[in-house]
Amino acid sequence: MADRPVHEVSERVATQYEHYMYPTPLDDLSGPAARARTERADPKYYGAQLWPEGPPRNNLRILSAGCGTNQAAHLAYNNPDCSVLGIDLSEASIANQRRLADKHALKNLKVEQRNILDLGSSAERFDLIVCTGVLHHMAEPQDGMNALASVLSPQGVIYAMLYASSRRAGIYFLQDLFRRLGAGQNPEGIALVRQVLNELPPHHYARWFLPGEGGQYKDEELVDIFLHPQDRAYSVQDVLDLVAGADLMFQGWHDNGLYYRDANIDPNSVLAQRLAGVSEEDEWSAVDDFKLHNIQHNFMARHKTDSPRWRIDFDGNDWLTYRPAPHPALKALGNGSFQRGSSNFSLGAQQQMLLQACDGQTSIATLAGKLTEPEATADKRALSRAFFRIMWRLGHVFFKTA
Repeated sequence: MADRPVHEVSERVATQYEHYMYPTPLDDLSGPAARARTERADPKYYGAQLWPEGPPRNNLRILSAGCGTNQAAHLAYNNPDCSVLGIDLSEASIANQRRLADKHALKNLKVEQRNILDLGSSAERFDLIVCTGVLHHMAEPQDGMNALASVLSPQGVIYAMLYASSRRAGIYFLQDLFRRLGAGQNPEGIALVRQVLNELPPHHYARWFLPGEGGQYKDEELVDIFLHPQDRAYSVQDVLDLVAGADLMFQGWHDNGLYYRDANIDPNSVLAQRLAGVSEEDEWSAVDDFKLHNIQHNFMARHKTDSPRWRIDFDGNDWLTYRPAPHPALKALGNGSFQRGSSNFSLGAQQQMLLQACDGQTSIATLAGKLTEPEATADKRALSRAFFRIMWRLGHVFFKTA
């Protein structure tokens, strides 16, 4: 996509979301539709992942940067002891946030029509910055990440989502096609998109992305995917470079299971053997390149520090003090079977005990002591280390490190 002046991109993006609000506005944060849209960075559910060492304070200062129609209000509703600021380019999106604030009496929510790039001149500092689906729509995403970093508190976390390049190749072919045909963000342009999607050849790369026929999409979704004036997608290395470019440290992925080889590569394959000797960063990229399953990259970043207390490390003995907490979406199905999203797995009796005893309060050392087999303390620790390491790499548990 040709480069455009920053102000022109901002204006066109704002205009799109004025006319085609996305995500679809909620009208009630207490209803089933809202409960089905749990924010992946919500401290109520994901505090242990955001701050393994413990949050910097109870009354967190949260920024929803590019809050869209619902996000800031959703965070304020679920975290009444925290203060939330939502900013967005679209006044229509801001208006829905205000409606939700009025409906639910969210005294802890403030919303403003404001550009992320204006944050650099602010004296405000935030403990959690949530920026999902925004940076990749900016003319200069690095400038956006730099602006977020400038208002991040010393122990703060940036939680961001960017489009992943592995599944969007076909989308960019179609975006180019629709631009050449002069398809606009209007009923005629949307109708053309639906018709073309229904006529796609079976081998088109876009079919890796599409869940079904174009008719399943709402108008605002079609506009956001195929008629957006500005977007780009990121490889794993692109994400790491964006974080480093803002002088930040990469903290981790929202779902480790998408990036480590354990659930994605046959352990007996040549590829698995070669991956055993590479860095974590190269493993993440290799899995993403091999599986081509990521539509988004959801990740966390922090200020640089020489000894990050949030780093999860199974070398040495610190892991014995970790207090594992189950992923909030992990479900026990009975008979040793468990499920989290599309991941289903079964465990033996000893492993079941370890997983079901995870409460975010009990250390791995204490849990290891509850094993009935093997008898030797060293063997119990080795079994516990191997089990919790793999559960973390699969994304099924988080750890509290302090």
